[in-house]
Amino acid sequence: MPLPQEKHYTYADYLTWESDEKYELFDGMPVMQARPSIQHQNIEGALLQQLRNFLDGKPCKVFAEIEVLLPDHAHQSADDVSTVYVPDIAVICEPEKLTEQYCFGAPTVIMEILSPSTAKADRLIKLNRYQQAGVSEYWIVSPQERNVTVFKLSDGAYHTVAVYTHEDAEARVLSLDACMLDLSKVL
Repeated sequence: MPLPQEKHYTYADYLTWESDEKYELFDGMPVMQARPSIQHQNIEGALLQQLRNFLDGKPCKVFAEIEVLLPDHAHQSADDVSTVYVPDIAVICEPEKLTEQYCFGAPTVIMEILSPSTAKADRLIKLNRYQQAGVSEYWIVSPQERNVTVFKLSDGAYHTVAVYTHEDAEARVLSLDACMLDLSKVL
């Protein structure tokens, strides 16, 4: 059942929702997320596997669909946060940002896999919010175009630093020293 759209919600509200649906909070507004397709799940799994293999024994950790709370200011409590995203993949290199349930603050790397229902939000709304929050590197994976666009944060703004295709066997994750992903096994 959809939630009323006229109220401004916070993470405290989000925790009370009893629903089988998956939601994110876009600046206090609940946005229902569609269940991922088989293709989407295959891409997510392939990226996750390669990242987990690379990060094994290293301090950074990779998660699929972890709640990421993006506070508006430094002293905001988790309960008051009104932007809660659940990115497809998040790499977190600052363990103090992790709690039992979520990541509080900007992950180091976020990867979003586009689907028809999320493409606009991933390319515009989330890109801008991740940039504002200080996410160092943002990957937009397009199954339809069979490519990946990589954005790197520099001087507070994202710059496109690479566009990889399904033929690229060495796609570099810039924020993880010496990390290369084989996109021929992903796309």
